[in-house]
Amino acid sequence: MQIAQLADAVIQMTGGTDQSLFGSIRDVLGIDNLDVSTDSAGNTAVSVGKYLNSNTYVEVEQSRDTGTRASVNIDIGRNFIVKGSAGSRGEASGGIFYEKEY
Repeated sequence: MQIAQLADAVIQMTGGTDQSLFGSIRDVLGIDNLDVSTDSAGNTAVSVGKYLNSNTYVEVEQSRDTGTRASVNIDIGRNFIVKGSAGSRGEASGGIFYEKEY
């Protein structure tokens, strides 16, 4: 899948098509992010994400290895973001972060 994602990105960047395969899938599903990844042990994870508004992003990831994890990022202004996540195996995290893009 990662090779397909890479090939899709190369085709789109070289002007081969206006819409990528993964872009079409995102449009059909009504999501903003679709990612399929594999770690060094061969475990595959699928994540989908959606902007609820310009300040709120929600993502759900499913992996056989780590289970299901949901996370939310809320932009509260002046480069501060509140982040939180919770997993199906009882793990949770959260905090306030400062992020600056250069």
